[in-house]
Amino acid sequence: MPNQETKSGSPLVSVTICSYNAEDFLENTLRSVIKQTYSNMEILVLDNNSTDGTRSILREYEDQDDRIEVFYSNENKGAFRGLNHLIEICEGEYIAIQDHDDIWHPEKIERQVEALENNEQYIGCGTNLIKLFENEDKVAFRQYSKCSKVVPHTSLMFRNEGFYYDSSIGYKTDVYFMKYILCSENRNLYVLQDALSMHLVRSDNNNLSKKWTKGIPRNVIRYFNATGEFKTLCWGIIAHLLPDAAINRVKYQILDFEFQNIATIAEDNFTRPYLGYIKSYCQAPEK
Repeated sequence: MPNQETKSGSPLVSVTICSYNAEDFLENTLRSVIKQTYSNMEILVLDNNSTDGTRSILREYEDQDDRIEVFYSNENKGAFRGLNHLIEICEGEYIAIQDHDDIWHPEKIERQVEALENNEQYIGCGTNLIKLFENEDKVAFRQYSKCSKVVPHTSLMFRNEGFYYDSSIGYKTDVYFMKYILCSENRNLYVLQDALSMHLVRSDNNNLSKKWTKGIPRNVIRYFNATGEFKTLCWGIIAHLLPDAAINRVKYQILDFEFQNIATIAEDNFTRPYLGYIKSYCQAPEK
């Protein structure tokens, strides 16, 4: 398996991003990646045939930072076929997944590498999460147990040992990847308890996770046939029938999200670095 290291012994991390029509979000995402305290990264981006200004942003950042390499597809491969394409060419010992509209804390990669280097029994590592609601004065915090089969997808880092997404699973593809591919054979994910990842809940409802929640029934059934998860089957069918507002109320109650005002971000020394990014999406408090 790939195991490139610097002279200091720091393992190479391959950051993978699939972009599609993300001109309003991608620059913040890329800034949060290149400003990581951990520098030994290759940043691989596949653009899925964007029709807006996404490609101009990518060319600009590729010119600025030699760690960034951009690949341009003449078709929209979708997120998971696209990620598989990038995983095939990753040279790092670790692979980190980033979505084109999410944000990382500056210490995320450094903390995850340290965790995996010191805990060889884990196949990967995630972090706790902050959800930022675009154009709203609220954030939601989600806590995960320290040992888990599933973590926020945008927080995921895993060992580069030949794992690929099953893109035929059209519902909760990321969850399936973590639970049934990465964590097969009794493997687990380590979860850092600090909120090192921020997920943007977009006001246009175009988050990929929103599309999974409103999964097409045949994809929900395909997921059930592959996993036998009856609760997920029931939720998938109900969610397909309910309006978005009702789905969100039920989901956030079940998952025990803690809602707070955006000012909370400024009041905490650890989360304050997020302020430079969130002002693009809502009225950020003063530092």
